Amino acid sequence: MEKTLNRKKALLSGIIIFVLVLVAGTMCLPVSASADRPEDPGQSEGLLKKVILSRKNLLDVRLSGVTSYEVTEMFNSLLEKASGVKEAKRFRQRLEPDSPMECLVIWQVEIDGTDLFDLESGLYNMARKAAKEQRAEAFASLAFTPSEEDFELLGKIRPWSSGPGEIIFVAGNFASQREKHPLQGQVLPVSAVKGDRGFE
Repeated sequence: MEKTLNRKKALLSGIIIFVLVLVAGTMCLPVSASADRPEDPGQSEGLLKKVILSRKNLLDVRLSGVTSYEVTEMFNSLLEKASGVKEAKRFRQRLEPDSPMECLVIWQVEIDGTDLFDLESGLYNMARKAAKEQRAEAFASLAFTPSEEDFELLGKIRPWSSGPGEIIFVAGNFASQREKHPLQGQVLPVSAVKGDRGFE
């Protein structure tokens, strides 16, 4: 009888010890899990916010229908000087003198302190003013001296469309050319422009 009682005590003690070890292990889990977490819970959220803001400040500026290299260079010069433009990188260009509908130049622009609608308006006014004044010294940084025809073509560039992350400008002859184009006046997407040339 006494032996049976001792066995039950020993068994009960073992069960109690097992339960205590199990409970202690469970209590340690939150500690080890918290050690894997970043010290600052807002750090990841802050990084995500920075990425979102950086993308919000980036937009594409597209110029369609301009067949003249000189005019695209003049437009590039104005874009770089436009208010609120922190950086403008041209990364696609295709010019076909005999086919305005295939001509496309795209810039990736980083803006600061402005939005795409203000940039669109400001750039349009800059082009019109430059065309009216025809001051070649305003483009002294270029490798050529703009001609009267270059200024005239620059002045015919106008806004076409603007929306989230994109502004599209077109040449003055774009409206007449689009009626003959199979895309029925849609501005050519990048995929439709063959032989794009990249710029760093």
